[in-house]
This record gives sequence, C-alpha cells and structure tokens, in this order.
Amino acid sequence: MDRGAQGFRDEPLEQQSLPAPDEEPSALGNECAEILSLDAELEAKITGPKTQTYVHSVFDKTVNLQCGDLFFTLAIAQVDDAPHTARLSQPLWTPATKPGDTGCVGQGVISLGSACARLTPSCLRWNPHLAPMSTQGKARLAHAVEVIENLRAHAPSPAHNDVYAQDLRERYENLEACLALNDSAKLHSAALRLVGLGYGLTPSGDDIITGALLVSSIPRAGLHWAVEPLTISDAELRTTKVAAVMLMHAARGRFSNALVELAVAIAAGADVRACASRVLAIGSSSGSDMLLGVLAGLKTVLALPKD
Repeated sequence: MDRGAQGFRDEPLEQQSLPAPDEEPSALGNECAEILSLDAELEAKITGPKTQTYVHSVFDKTVNLQCGDLFFTLAIAQVDDAPHTARLSQPLWTPATKPGDTGCVGQGVISLGSACARLTPSCLRWNPHLAPMSTQGKARLAHAVEVIENLRAHAPSPAHNDVYAQDLRERYENLEACLALNDSAKLHSAALRLVGLGYGLTPSGDDIITGALLVSSIPRAGLHWAVEPLTISDAELRTTKVAAVMLMHAARGRFSNALVELAVAIAAGADVRACASRVLAIGSSSGSDMLLGVLAGLKTVLALPKD
C-alpha cells in the first residue's frame, strides 16, 4: 500500500512554455533523449500522428501521462519495464513539472516542455510473456511458497497506519477461501471487497488482487478460471487511477517485469528467492502485498488434485 512516491507535485506552479504542435524536436532547444525500451503496445501511439498529452502525476523516477483514453508512463532507465511504460535515457520532467502540464507524443517523439525523447532503431520493444507451468513436482511449488513466506516475514514492516489491517486480513482470508472453493461468484465478491482498500496510489487490496491474477494467468497452472472473477471492470470508480490501470493490465495477463520474472521462475520450478526479493522491493509495501496475492494463488494450485 504505497502512500505515493516522493516528488509528487500538486501545488500550483508557473506553467511551462510548450512547443508548437508541429515544431520539430531539433527546434526545442535541447538534444533529444532516447527511448531505451517501451511496451510494444505503445509503439503505434508514439509513431502515429502528433497528439497532445497531459501530465497526470509526477514522481522522482516516473511521470504518468494521459493521452485521450491512453494512460502511460515515462520512466528513468533504472526503472523496470512495465505495461504501457517507456524507459528513457534521461527524464523529460523536472521539479517544476506538475499535473496538468501538457506535452506531445507522435511521429517517433515524446515531448514535455522543452525536453524530448526520440524513438530509435536500438529501442527494445518489451512484451510480457508468461511461460506455462512445468510438470515439476509440487515439492518445488511448496518450496516457492516457503521462500516467499520467509521473505515477507523478515522484511521490514511498512510504516503505515494499520487502520485497514484487520479489514485487509479478513478480506484476504476470504479471497483465499473463495479461490479454494473454485467459486467464481464468491471470488468476484471477495475481490470487490478488496479493491481500493488501503492507502496510496496502489492500495493494498489492489496489490493483493494483482498478485492473485499473476498466478491465475500462468498457463497450465490450473487457475485460469479465476481471471474473470478477479477482474474489476469498474475499477476506476472504486480505486485510484494508477491502481485501476494496473488492475486492467493484470486482468489481461500483463505485469511489470519483476512480476513476470517471478511468474517465469515459479512456472519453471526454479528458485524464486531472487525474483521474489525484487518484487518485495516494489514501493513501500506494494511488493509485499503483491506477494501475499501470489501466495493465495500458489496455495490454491498446491491444493489442486493431480491430473
């Protein structure tokens, strides 16, 4: 449950000067940064006609943009690849960038104020792929559960108000029970009770659902039936914009690279410690909450009868 990343700007600041919509990047006054990698789904928007974008939210390492119905993220190079995200060689935003500022995307260029980033032939196109579950014995899966539980148990406790703790525990246990019952209607009701519960840009309840969706989306894991009831079609009415977009992508089997690598390790029966540790490092507590959802899914898979 992230309270929000450091660097969010919501105080009124002086409006930045903007380039004309048809102004070439070379005329913007600064050398263009490079788009190092991007979600392959974004390429059509970046290479298409120029379109105005609006800053939704600003952080130290990322900025979220709204372009019509499209919500996407620009990130510094050190940030993981993720759905609808472009990683840049240098940030286009500054401490003065604020929600509501405008920019432009199209013809291979993303611009904010006087800064821009260009799509080059060396840009990596990222597309998350979940490998199918291997036929390894359940002992390997049980070991993965043990490793993840141990990592969570020894992780520093997040410094947030625990006013939601009791509700989260009860609603999480309900989600676990509904997964075990293989009951779609009850599972959907359990997910609705979790969505939006907690603090920050991605409340804990949403992170838990995302983790459960990760395991449910692994091919041949035996939980694909759970994807639909875990999908919250009206999430934007129930939680934050950022969390609603995360849940929308998760329902389509699209997750951040750290989660994808964890799912691949789980499916292959490999040691999950390093991958789970990367997930645990996400946000102040989002990673821990996501792993809680992963555990609910894995325990359900372990309880399934053998084919």
